[in-house]
Amino acid sequence: MPRKIRVQFPGAIYHVISRGDRAEHIFLDDVDRQDFLNTLAAACQKTGWQLHGYGLMRNHFHLVVETPNADLIEEMRWLLSAYTIRLNHRHKIFGQLKVTNIPDRTGSDGPPAPHPAIGSSWLAKSSW
Repeated sequence: MPRKIRVQFPGAIYHVISRGDRAEHIFLDDVDRQDFLNTLAAACQKTGWQLHGYGLMRNHFHLVVETPNADLIEEMRWLLSAYTIRLNHRHKIFGQLKVTNIPDRTGSDGPPAPHPAIGSSWLAKSSW
């Protein structure tokens, strides 16, 4: 069954989840998590995204972002590519970071209730 077309529009709020293929780790240590957050901050500055919340686990992450433009797909591609370059350089590895995008949840009521695995570690960021 083909994937549904992702709805994109200016001012949309998305709950985006991305996982490593076959549950592979995408964050190997705390330095990787900080590198991802730095890359995410650069993406927010570049795009004007407002980050409402995030959660980082070893093999996946959650983002709640508001996009001023209809550019989620293009900019997520940039974010994942930029993070992969940093990860590969730091760990002296080659290849793509195999990430599976899980369908986002679009809404306008603010961040979703935290996933049970995230619990109280769900972090809110008012703006970047």
